[in-house]
Amino acid sequence: EGLCLDGLVHCAGIAEVLPLRVMNRSDAMKLFDIHYFAFIELVKYYARKGGSNGGSIVGVSAMNAHTPQKCMTAYAAAKSAVESACRTLALELTEKGIRINSVIVGGVSTEIANKMGGSAIAAESTYENPVHRQVLGMERPEQIADVISFLLSEESSCITGTAMYADAGQL
Repeated sequence: EGLCLDGLVHCAGIAEVLPLRVMNRSDAMKLFDIHYFAFIELVKYYARKGGSNGGSIVGVSAMNAHTPQKCMTAYAAAKSAVESACRTLALELTEKGIRINSVIVGGVSTEIANKMGGSAIAAESTYENPVHRQVLGMERPEQIADVISFLLSEESSCITGTAMYADAGQL
């Protein structure tokens, strides 16, 4: 008898600045493997018979999928794929009693953000770095966890196939 889960969260943590002139298929596939294909495999195993008690799945996306940021094409495309998958998989998974949604996050104060240039707010223009448009400032990981916890809970039992913004008011 295997482990039966009540919820699943896929929160991949890799972002690479890849200018078009140096990006290749291997670079793009690395991002898709981590963000999209790993997510799909986890969802597949979660949804199989005996894998879960219904429940909820959350895939973490990023504002890069909606707000352009220079040299982040492959990352934005991989995050967009996660969101699209959540919308279409909701149709399949509903019959199994499983809800699936995505959370679109803005700039979060993490080790990755710090490695990509100290503070993500350090960029020179709003075009270069949409974090400047986050009216509530850099997000803390705990704030994102709270939104994810809500989507995993029964309090969100009427929500599936949607993308919820948790972007610190990126306007």
